[in-house]
This record gives sequence, structure tokens and C-alpha cells, in this order.
Amino acid sequence: MGLYHNGNYHNHASAEFDVAGKVFLGITTLNYSDELEKELQYGTGSIALGVAQGQYKPNADAEMLKSEWERMKTVLPKNGFGEFPFNIGATFKEASGTIVDELRTVFITKVENASQQGPAANKVKLSLCVVEPIRHNGSTLVKVKERPRLALRT
Repeated sequence: MGLYHNGNYHNHASAEFDVAGKVFLGITTLNYSDELEKELQYGTGSIALGVAQGQYKPNADAEMLKSEWERMKTVLPKNGFGEFPFNIGATFKEASGTIVDELRTVFITKVENASQQGPAANKVKLSLCVVEPIRHNGSTLVKVKERPRLALRT
């Protein structure tokens, strides 16, 4: 179920991988989250004096159709495709507007294949490493300092 807004729910509309300028749409599931560690700091009393900030940790994984994965591999390097960065966009659209979340500078860290009986298409599960802060419709959980972006190969 999507986000409730003025009587409407935002539903998943599309997710796409942008690999070297080519777009791949066969993504069936996209999960992503980010976390900013915080820890309460105490003196000798029982009430916290403040908070210390830890590391920012983005996380993502995806499932895509096996046929789309095979097509995507034609764009990725045959030797070392886990070292090739790409971007992911997730779009949610309803009458009240469009929401676009972005995962930038993403690397594949694990590929899981499975074969199943029945009419459903085979899928591939990808574990992903997200380098840049996830942009939730333009907003980020952690303050982004301007720095040179990692150049994506085209």
C-alpha cells in the first residue's frame, strides 16, 4: 500500500536502472532504506546530555526478470560488473503528484538466481551497495556536502 495523501495512495509506478545511459525496466521489486546512527550521550546523571552522530548507512536490493538481467549484462563489463556504478530511480505517481526517489552510484555486490516451476518468469535477486545518500523525492536523511560526484562510465 502506498502513501495516503488527500484521499489517494501513492502506488509503485516504476523502477528503472540507468546503466551507461541505457534504461532497464524489468525490475519487479526494489527495496531500499537508509539509517543515520545516533547514540544518546550521558554524564554521571540519568538524563542524556545530548546525542552523538554515527555513520550513514544506505541499503538496497532488487529483483528483476531474468531476461532483463541478461539484457542488462550486455551493457555491463563482462569482467568485473560488480565494479561498474549505475543509478536507480523509483517513481510513484497518483493524481496528487509524482514522487521520485533516487539511488545514485550503486554497485552490485551479490547475484542470486533461482529456477522455479510454473508459468511465472524466472527472476534474479541483486544485493546492492549504495554510495551516495538516497534522495527521497529530493530530500536526504543526512546533510549532503557538495563534493565531486563519482563519474559514471558511459
